[in-house]
Amino acid sequence: MLTAVFRGHAGYVVFSLAVVLTVGAVTWLVLSRRAEGRPWSGAALSGAVATEVCLTMWSTGGGMTGRCVVNRDLAEPFLTAQGLWNAAMFVPIGLFGMLAVQRPTPVLAGVVLLTVATELAQGALPLGRGCDTSDVEMNAVGGLLGLVAGRLLLWARGRPVHRWRAGAPQALAASAAVALAGAVVWSVWITPTAVDSTSLRFADGEQKAAAEQAVRQAFGDRYTVVNVQASPETADAPGQLFIALDEGFAELSWPGADRFSASLHSPPPREGHGFPVPGAGVPPRDGSDALAIARRYAAEHYPWVLRGFEAEVSAADADGERGWRVDWYRVRDGIVMPARLDLRIGASGQVTDLFVHRVEDPEGLPKVTLGEEDARRALRAHFANRPSPGGTSTIHVHDLTAVLREGRWRAEWPVTVEPFDALFSVDASTGTVHDSVDARPRAG
Repeated sequence: MLTAVFRGHAGYVVFSLAVVLTVGAVTWLVLSRRAEGRPWSGAALSGAVATEVCLTMWSTGGGMTGRCVVNRDLAEPFLTAQGLWNAAMFVPIGLFGMLAVQRPTPVLAGVVLLTVATELAQGALPLGRGCDTSDVEMNAVGGLLGLVAGRLLLWARGRPVHRWRAGAPQALAASAAVALAGAVVWSVWITPTAVDSTSLRFADGEQKAAAEQAVRQAFGDRYTVVNVQASPETADAPGQLFIALDEGFAELSWPGADRFSASLHSPPPREGHGFPVPGAGVPPRDGSDALAIARRYAAEHYPWVLRGFEAEVSAADADGERGWRVDWYRVRDGIVMPARLDLRIGASGQVTDLFVHRVEDPEGLPKVTLGEEDARRALRAHFANRPSPGGTSTIHVHDLTAVLREGRWRAEWPVTVEPFDALFSVDASTGTVHDSVDARPRAG
């Protein structure tokens, strides 16, 4: 997780390390001159706090300023990698805080105040980080665990530990001051958004097995599944498994497991990356060569697309230097069915990208009453009274496609608005315009 965030930012990593070491050294020098100072635990505490500040104040850019997510699911952060990382980050703060101060109340108050201040800063400042109540929850849990560990360590070493009321007035005053400042920041700069979940969860055994099976189906033993995380199904979006591979990444729909996609780009991308197809050692010179390579791949991994499906080949760029796209699809009664296989054949002749959707042809589709021009007019009418990229741009209507909409199959016209590459869909029976499309338009 940290590697992905800071990849390509070695300068900031070196800067942060220098800050942490400097803060720890200065703290040690100051406390070592005091008769009752605890220089080593104090230096460790200041270093842990400096680490937290450097990690959380790292700017990723973006437009999250002024937003704070309020997660109603209090149990969810315990099931996510991000939640456990947030807890682990505050364990040293609670541990070394207890060893340095030996008063539990000020340490606990400091942990809570630090995480609250951090999240408010992330929400109010243009850091691109955003504010999340789940982070506050897990930071506090981690700090409390560290505090308990520190107290047990002091007890085991026979060191004195003050009662909870020791330092309570000072902790209460500091809490009141931060609460007042936080209330001002929250009311002026923060817009809360309540959600039921915010993060990817750890995949269970069944989900991991499905991910492994999908990867083996597509690539045999070529790639290793490094990690699998799950996005739960909601009323607005289907569930999804996010699969990290040793080279590239993949996604699998869940719980249906009928859609699988993969992108085999190694970090950083290198020449000749992708899945090698046996018998295709020569780079494709044209679309016919790319189709031959794609057929070899499909015959080995998804032979069902070679029966009753049409293949369409298109160049990724004007001269095919970036490879070729080969799409298999089936048309019935003038409607593109949902089952398909899309491949990207790289310039070196290897499969670099993949999308497969295996599903039976839907039956009982509503009668089509709107043609292509009707779909174009419906889209223009949809944006007649509000700003739209369609006002001064080109509207391209794709082939009539079977789309699963709210649990029912419909015939819809996918529509691309160029040059903004915005994708909409128009119901071919009712003329209703949808801002999301549960389908992939053909390349042509």
